[in-house]
Amino acid sequence: MINQSHNVTIIPREKWFWAGLALLLILAGWLYLRGYNASLPFFVHGDEPQHVIAAQHIIDFGHENGVHDQYPPGTKTLAYLLQKHIKPVEAHHGTMLPALRLITISAWMLAVVLIALLGRLILHPLTGLMAAAIWTVNPWVVERARWLLPDGYLTFFTLLAIWMALVGAIHWRRSFSTAAVYSIMLAILFKTQALFVAPLIVFLPLYQLLTTPPPPPTPPPPARHNWLSNARSGPKAGRLELYTLRSVSILAAADIASA
Repeated sequence: MINQSHNVTIIPREKWFWAGLALLLILAGWLYLRGYNASLPFFVHGDEPQHVIAAQHIIDFGHENGVHDQYPPGTKTLAYLLQKHIKPVEAHHGTMLPALRLITISAWMLAVVLIALLGRLILHPLTGLMAAAIWTVNPWVVERARWLLPDGYLTFFTLLAIWMALVGAIHWRRSFSTAAVYSIMLAILFKTQALFVAPLIVFLPLYQLLTTPPPPPTPPPPARHNWLSNARSGPKAGRLELYTLRSVSILAAADIASA
């Protein structure tokens, strides 16, 4: 069940949480960056050349017909951007492979941050750090993080969509719920398995809207009608208030004198 406490801030304020997360990111960087340049400038993993060759095929011929690539267009689009706008014209199409691997490692490391934020949002900050630690040292993640594969982007955008959908439901932030839909769409562009999570992202705000009353609106601050606050609000308002007070004082003195 979603935590209904509105006292839970969107961004954690616990300093020890960020310190623990920083240590986990250092550990993740050390694990994921080891061997990222293995085999360069040659390909080792069987799926890496498909994305790079498909992107180069689009640059050279304007289409990818004849290139067997079973993945959606997300990874090849990323490779296309680097090979089209950064790679020297005379360089081999595998020149951008180190940069593409580093971007993929960054996506895996951001997934560690999102796991910690999700655990903290649902249960407790320590729970989030424990889940992020388990994910960081997961052998499956460590083995795949160094290669140019869509799994890292699928994981990152899916977790980002879940986190933003939960934030939008708990804190009644429509902008977060909308951004969650866009994030899951990006995840689908990298791998179609994100379709299984898409119904959760779409129906979670609807479920929250139907089952939970919205929080009461924040009352406006009380109005202050003294002359000091009016004087602070602007020179014209202050002069007008002082002129009114002076006129009232003169009239009161005239009444006393006539009596």
